[in-house]
Amino acid sequence: MAFGLTEPDAGSNSHSVKTTARCTDTGWTISGSNYYISAIDQSDAILLVTRDAEHSSAQHSRLSLFAVPTDSSGLTFAPIDTSIVSPDKQFTVYLDDVGVGEDAHIGVAGNGLRQVCDG
Repeated sequence: MAFGLTEPDAGSNSHSVKTTARCTDTGWTISGSNYYISAIDQSDAILLVTRDAEHSSAQHSRLSLFAVPTDSSGLTFAPIDTSIVSPDKQFTVYLDDVGVGEDAHIGVAGNGLRQVCDG
């Protein structure tokens, strides 16, 4: 499984995450992008840290976790040339209104980062 936290304008600063998850009648819709993500080309899913779309302007708003299948409609990725920096392949991941069911949501809504850090 790949892990998606870093973003083009945020790096790994979780307080600046802009990828959002919006609750729908059928589950969730996720939009945003991640940067320097390794192993997504070999993974069945990506574990994403997202911000609650209803509170996306608040820096310390709710963060949640989702396990999103890498073959989901609207999820694409492109390699980043990192031949000088690292031998590992790195990717930019694009999430364009990716729909997932409630079963993709992991743990307690709004407690995503604590769940990552505390296990």
